[in-house]
This record gives sequence, C-alpha cells and structure tokens, in this order.
Amino acid sequence: MKMLVIGIDGGDQKILKSMNMPNLKAILNEQICLDTEEDLWSRGWAEILSGIHGRETGAFYSKPKLEGSHDFSKSFSTNDYNNNDLIVPLWTKLLKLGHKVGFMNVPTTMPAPDVDGFFIAGASGGSKVSGASNIPAGVCFPRESLNDLIQHQYILDTRFISSGIRDVETFFNRLVAMQTNRTNAFIQLSQKYQPNFGFLAYRATTVVQYIVMSEIEFLMANPDSPQTKIQKRIHELYQGLDQCIYNLLEQLQPEYIIVVSDHGASPRLATVNMNVFLQEIDMQKPLPSSVKTTRRLVKQFAQLVPRQVRRSITQSVPQVRSISQPAIDWSQTRAFGARYVSGVYINDRERFAGTVCKSEVDQVTQQIIEAFNATEAATKHGLYARPYRQNYRSAKFADLLPDIWIDNPDSIFFEEKGQFVEENKDYKPIESLSQVTRDQYTGAKGRHPLLCINPELYRYVEDGDPWDLTLVYKIIERAMAQ
Repeated sequence: MKMLVIGIDGGDQKILKSMNMPNLKAILNEQICLDTEEDLWSRGWAEILSGIHGRETGAFYSKPKLEGSHDFSKSFSTNDYNNNDLIVPLWTKLLKLGHKVGFMNVPTTMPAPDVDGFFIAGASGGSKVSGASNIPAGVCFPRESLNDLIQHQYILDTRFISSGIRDVETFFNRLVAMQTNRTNAFIQLSQKYQPNFGFLAYRATTVVQYIVMSEIEFLMANPDSPQTKIQKRIHELYQGLDQCIYNLLEQLQPEYIIVVSDHGASPRLATVNMNVFLQEIDMQKPLPSSVKTTRRLVKQFAQLVPRQVRRSITQSVPQVRSISQPAIDWSQTRAFGARYVSGVYINDRERFAGTVCKSEVDQVTQQIIEAFNATEAATKHGLYARPYRQNYRSAKFADLLPDIWIDNPDSIFFEEKGQFVEENKDYKPIESLSQVTRDQYTGAKGRHPLLCINPELYRYVEDGDPWDLTLVYKIIERAMAQ
C-alpha cells in the first residue's frame, strides 16, 4: 500500500500522548504534526474528503433547512458530494489518478460509492441503526464485501444513548470489539482487493471522550493510576486502539502514513443559549406561557406514542417537528440562536419568512454584535461576536451561514435552551453510566485536530494552503499524483 490514512474521530494529541499507546506514540514521534485549526461547525471529515470548507459544500454539523421554517438538519451524505459541481470527492480524485482505493467507516460517506477496490461507508456519528450490529443496504461496495464484514462481526457504529447499554463492562466490551473487528475486516479487504490507498476511521474513543471526559482529564493528570472501573476500561480502550494500529501497519506495510482526526477534544464546562440574550435586548419574543404549556403537554403525550408511529406522523405532518424547537414567537422575533452553531441568525424574510427585510439585516447584525460584546458575560467567558455571513456572500452555501459568529473557548457549547451562560453541572466524577443522560455529557469537540504526516509528505504543503483539514486532501492529491 502506497498510502494509509488512519482516522481517529475526535483524536486529540494531548489525550493520545498521555495514554499507554507506545505504538502510536512512536509513529507520532517520527512524523511532523501540523497545528491546524477547525471552526467546529464545518464537518472535518467532509473537509478532508472534499478539500473545501463547509461554506462551499454545505457540510455543517447543524444547518437551517431553508424550507420556510426555522428547522435545522444534521444531514450530509455521499449524494451531497455528487450533486455539488465544486467537489471532486477524494475517492474520485484518486480513481482518476489511476489508484485502487479502500475506504472504511469514514463519516459522511453513506451510501458507499462505486470504486475500483472497496468502500465501507460511514454515516457521520451514526446511522439509523446506530447502536446495532446489523449492516443496512448501501454500506458496502462491492456488495459481496458484506460477507467479509459478517465474518469479522463488523459493528457499524455505537452511540451511547441509542445503544441502550448502561453497564460499564458491556458498553466498553462493545467498543473494544467495534475497533478490533473493524481493523481485522479492513486488513482482510485490503489483502483481497489490494488498494494502494487506504483510509480507515475509528470512532470508539470519541464516543468515550464525549460521555466521560471528566474521567479522561483525571487519567491525563495521572496516566499510570486508573482508580475506578470506568477509568480502567478507558485505559484498556486506548491500549486496544494502539494494538489495532500496530496490527494495521504490520500487515499492510504502507509507504506513507497520515494520522488525522476531524477535530480535537475538550471538557464541556458550560453552555451558551443566545436566545436568552436576544430576549434581553428585545430582539426575540418567547411564546406566551399558555402556548408553552400546550406544547409541553403535546410533547409529553408524544413520548407515549411508539417511535415508529411518531416517525410516520412527523413525515406526513411536517409542522409537528416544530414541537422540538425553542418556544419562540417568530412573528415578533428579529434574531435567534441554534444548537451547535456558535452564532446568531437574523430572522430575515428571504431565508426564514421572518420579520427583518434584506435592507435591515446588516444594521440588526451590528446592533446585536455591539450589545453582546459589551456584556459582562462575554468578557468573563472569553466570547466575542463578529460579522460572518456578510463576509462570505459569494459562497455557494452563504444562506446557511449565521449572520454573526461568536468566537469562544472549546469548553463552551452552544445550545438553544437553558440560561444565557450555564455551567455544566454534570462535569464531575462519573460513578455509573446510568447517570449519563446524553451523548455529549462531559466532553465536547476541540478546535485543534490531529494531523501528523511522514516528513517526506511535508514537501507537498505549499505556501498559501489553508491551515485547516482541507490541507489533508491537498497533501494526498499531490503525493498520490507522483
């Protein structure tokens, strides 16, 4: 194999170097590690696979649907690559260069494209069967590679909440099996199809980082002293990944190695809800209490309905989806915040059928920025608002962009509910997985992804290259063209 890309979802250099991972550390010590930075909204894997930012691909972790509502979507798939004339997906670029390829579990690649070699799709943070071992249609190319996955008991993905597993041993055993079985399947498929470019992505450690980052922080400070059952299993999971990487390199003997992640990792210490601030400066109106009560009762009732029935109802009656939105009176609202977006959208007429006409957008934007940056909370928590969408009016997906961007520490996550700035009270020692109530419990994304390359590959880094994950695409393209 000429080049192997090892993807570690959420791989963070500080964490990986603090764990007992001698094989990976030896690799990283021999490589050049580039200090790239992500904005944590554009999807890192999509940047690697397309070579361009989410502004030109629409690959964001959360984005407005722009269907005359205020609903948001997390979707991005192979079809989005294929339907964008600005994108030549990495696999297509390599095929045009005459290379056979082998991809496995790289997020945002469902359904698997047809390639010369093999392709096992990855579906972002999880597919519709997240938490299950069954493999749905569209995951494998060629189709007969499904037999190899079945032979190795391949696990598509595991997300904590959707898995339903709350026992520590059962949950960690599943994650260990997920990364071990994936490694064995990739090795077998590579030996069968003989690709000269391979790309394998691991997700097990990022699942753990999100839910028990508070325990990982303890292990980073005390690397040889795991004390609790959870800490011991964390230790073993990283050791297992290290062994997987050793087996991968031992069996495939790649000429070049790239170790990369889609983002880093950070403790999740606080949340920001911009909707509260916008209400304070009279840019947003909440729904009357009577309407909120009605919506709450409807939502409570909806939880009693079987999930399949709820899905059928929401598909046939789209307005039911608004139950999950924050309780905002859109007819009297000039701006709003959204979960996962560190910024503010102006409720304009063109995108949201809102209250602000096009000629007012820049003025409203500036009013909010000045008011926000003058708050004590912004100064205290290291938050800074600046214009965003107006700087990228020519971008293909400019309409998806928030009008205001808010620079913030990695440890702060943006929500659409709760207080303006709210401490994460869950950030504490975790005694049992039964206390974990969401997938991002004590961890969050970090803006510095892992990107380490062989010294020989550094000559393919050119002046003027953006210092983000789009650089990976450029390095691969230039090296594999030789």
